[in-house]
Amino acid sequence: MKIKKNLAILGLGLLGTSLALALKKNSAWHIMGYARNAETRNWVSENGIVDEIYDTPEAILKKADLAVLCMPVSAAVKMLPLCAENLPPSAVITDIGSVKMEIIDAAAEFPQMHFVGSHPMAGTEKSGCKAAFAGLYQNADVFVVPGRNSTPDDAELCRRMWLDAGCARAEEIDAVRHDELVADTSHVLHLLASALTLSILDAPDAEEQRKHFAGCATGFRDTTRIASSNPAMWRGIMESNRDAVLAAVKRFEKRFIEMKKTIENGDFDSFEELFSTGKLLRNAWLGYKRPRPARLLLCGIKHCGKSSTGKILAELLPAQFADSDDEIVRLYKERTSKSLTVRQLYRQLGEEDFRKLERDALAQLAERQGAMAVSLGGGALSNPFVTDELLHKLGEVIWLDIPDNIAWERVKANGIPPFLANADDPEAEFYRTNTARKEVFARCAKWVIQPEPGDTPQRVALRILGALD
Repeated sequence: MKIKKNLAILGLGLLGTSLALALKKNSAWHIMGYARNAETRNWVSENGIVDEIYDTPEAILKKADLAVLCMPVSAAVKMLPLCAENLPPSAVITDIGSVKMEIIDAAAEFPQMHFVGSHPMAGTEKSGCKAAFAGLYQNADVFVVPGRNSTPDDAELCRRMWLDAGCARAEEIDAVRHDELVADTSHVLHLLASALTLSILDAPDAEEQRKHFAGCATGFRDTTRIASSNPAMWRGIMESNRDAVLAAVKRFEKRFIEMKKTIENGDFDSFEELFSTGKLLRNAWLGYKRPRPARLLLCGIKHCGKSSTGKILAELLPAQFADSDDEIVRLYKERTSKSLTVRQLYRQLGEEDFRKLERDALAQLAERQGAMAVSLGGGALSNPFVTDELLHKLGEVIWLDIPDNIAWERVKANGIPPFLANADDPEAEFYRTNTARKEVFARCAKWVIQPEPGDTPQRVALRILGALD
């Protein structure tokens, strides 16, 4: 029988209590909790949120396999000496703080301690144990920041705990890069939300203030939600990450001034383009955060941009990238020790044997583990040897639908492909083949993406992310 790990959660506010709720029914963890406040301990105990409750940090630390400091960075730093004195030699300790350099430096003073920083990108503007809920970490990203005295196994234990709590992705990152990144993605947002609230609602008298209250609706509510966060906590974060936050503010100022100038200059074409890019990026972020199929298959006519877009999409997801043409070449070399291009294989094998080889390559891809973005050859979905069962196993299909005339210009620039080589009129044959293939694409695709003129592969990949539901 698998032995449960003792998880010690020190600090039972929103984040700590939500972590306990997320892991309470997981068979891998025995949940122990500590809170300084007796009322919090009583509420958590009465509601069965933890398996054991402790009233001193020393007592809970002595039993921990993994301890999580769910408290502001300044408080966590002050707790480290107590952790060093009381944790078992093999125990791992982590935190959930929004800034990492300060606590990584502090933990390095205790070489016997296995410290790994972590930061789940989840939370609300509320605080306290009663605001907690089990789904807080669901589908969230978490950063894992190795300490100076930690081992890969220590980091893996932290990573496993967060994935068990519902996080979708755990990414290792160093402390400096982490603090720079979250200054952009989190810290500056709280500053801006508060500044926006002050600029809109701080009026010279009650009558004017009431009018502003009346004039604000859901747009104000949604944009400024995080201005209701704990001021003392955010003071500490801004103090700890001051330089990175100021750099993030400068990047915001540059973009804000850019948009402001388009309005001042009456250049509303540029304004619309900037606003459109902002919408594209936000929609892509929403798609990134939503649960999605593990495998995405990109189909489309020749030179529609499947491979270039697929590589970028794989980076964004993140996922492995595979090109079915490359897999065909690899499989043929594996079987014969001969290196031939797809064009050469098509000519040498003929249509039927080539399609059988393609089917075998796709079958191997279907058995590969992990998230994937796959660029399919133009005829893969029309392949008579590719069954519906195999296609279902491979993943969900995305059709990149570009106009035939644009694709034909790209074909001419890159050389006539083998399936057109013997045609009396290659262009007419290309259009005829595309008509038949597009019927198959339309039948198989769950999503249809129509790139706009001037779209780069990166913008097309962002459109795909934004379309996922």
